[in-house]
Amino acid sequence: MGWSSRNSLFSRATGLDALQSRVREEGKNPFQLDSKAPAIRLKEYTYREARYTMLARSNPDLAAELLVEAQDDVERQWRVYSARAAMPGRSETPHIAPRRNLWLPGANR
Repeated sequence: MGWSSRNSLFSRATGLDALQSRVREEGKNPFQLDSKAPAIRLKEYTYREARYTMLARSNPDLAAELLVEAQDDVERQWRVYSARAAMPGRSETPHIAPRRNLWLPGANR
């Protein structure tokens, strides 16, 4: 794989954009989940990895706190993705970019 095709893959300048455009033109939601909800708790996964068990041994309180935060994040992200996938489609993408670039000095002239 050459430099150009590898970077097009990383930049998503592949057929994915065309596919999403076709799906959108059909009035369907282009955001599709291709996986099921997590089947196990994050703790079951992380404590099978040496780096996490080392943290749990060296600083159990911090490890427990971080695990709670990480599990909450996993659950929140799944809710966001599920809700996004359940949204109805529309035939065109709404224009959501600002009319003026408020972040670059002198760009609004």
